[in-house]
Amino acid sequence: MKLQDNAILITGGTSGIGLEMARRLKALGNEVIIVGRSSERLDELARQHQFKALAADLAEPGAVARLAEQVERQFPEINVLINCAGVQYNHYESRFGDKPERVAEVAHEITVNLTAPIELTFRIFHLLSRKTGESAVVNVSSGLALSPKKSAPVYCATKAGLHNFSKALRFQYEGSRVKVFELLPPMVDTPMSAGKKEPMMTVGEVVDEFLEGFEKDNFEIKVGRVKLLDTAQRIAPRATDKMMKDR
Repeated sequence: MKLQDNAILITGGTSGIGLEMARRLKALGNEVIIVGRSSERLDELARQHQFKALAADLAEPGAVARLAEQVERQFPEINVLINCAGVQYNHYESRFGDKPERVAEVAHEITVNLTAPIELTFRIFHLLSRKTGESAVVNVSSGLALSPKKSAPVYCATKAGLHNFSKALRFQYEGSRVKVFELLPPMVDTPMSAGKKEPMMTVGEVVDEFLEGFEKDNFEIKVGRVKLLDTAQRIAPRATDKMMKDR
């Protein structure tokens, strides 16, 4: 996949991996449209980096449909969609289901991490598939899609779902001009991982590996320790799950 002269839509583009992707891809000579919830933050980043910006809370009913309509109206030239928005609720202080008042977190996590990226991909796929050049969908999942941890069962389930969605979509469009990528990072130093004590990669290191894999058409881009996790899961799945469950 070429690294320049693309028109790229990035959800979750106002912080973390999404923002670093936006910065780096803009510097390489792409048009970059970021999506986020805060209009003020979007305006600030658009001024600083010459991004285009669209405000949307992907968890709100109808938000993905409205976003897709805006994209088709304002940016029909897009040829790359990067689904990077994500949220994680941990359950360190209780077991799943012990606090019924937290049920809204379950719905929110599933919507943002799984339902929204699938729906958005569906709604704007025709823009990608009708391009005469190459185009791409990039889904940002996680190493936890391969082996889960017990403190975040819903997050792990959504990332496993996104992993399999990416594979199935890739199978459908194999040999076409639409390429389907998946980025599987380990623990990364972002606002989502604030307070965690285990070693983390920087967003810059993650995006370095992403860009290398993207250019080489490495459709499953396993980053850092996820390469080892993938190998361990295939060789000794029970031992790997035991090692990962308490992370």
